[in-house]
Amino acid sequence: PPLTVEYLCHINKSAGLRPDLDMKDALHLAGFVSLVQSASTITYLWNLLTRELTGLLTPERPWDLYGVAWQSPHQTVDGLFYMAAIAGPLGPAGLDSVLVTKTLPPLTYARFTHSGPRSDLHLTRGYAYHTWLPRANVTLSYPLELEYYGQHPPDPNQDGGQWQLSIPIE
Repeated sequence: PPLTVEYLCHINKSAGLRPDLDMKDALHLAGFVSLVQSASTITYLWNLLTRELTGLLTPERPWDLYGVAWQSPHQTVDGLFYMAAIAGPLGPAGLDSVLVTKTLPPLTYARFTHSGPRSDLHLTRGYAYHTWLPRANVTLSYPLELEYYGQHPPDPNQDGGQWQLSIPIE
């Protein structure tokens, strides 16, 4: 990323830019997917998923929420594919016929903690790919990245927050 004041401030205030290694078993996801060419599409996907899950997510039945972004090396259109998803087997009747499912294989991830608004996630992503990865003596093992939001979908209007951005490595 370009060396802007915004980028330099972000990497200097973010202790989470030192990643943890996270070895995950296969991850079963269900949600909505779209080709994304603007951030508003991601917000739309999260709104769709939140509406679909209304009343189903309770303190007794929480699910973890993930965003998955990927781009095929053979893709000829601009943008990337994004999935707003819940993890785990689908329990509520009927959701399995509405949501797209995807299973990620067991992978080892470099997990970065992003602190700040979701609109600044590109700064953490830029650091991960353009600064940390070339210095870490590892390579990407799978063409995707994983965003972890816990039990609350990301709010593009929220000024702060803490989320995880994970990239698969080997």
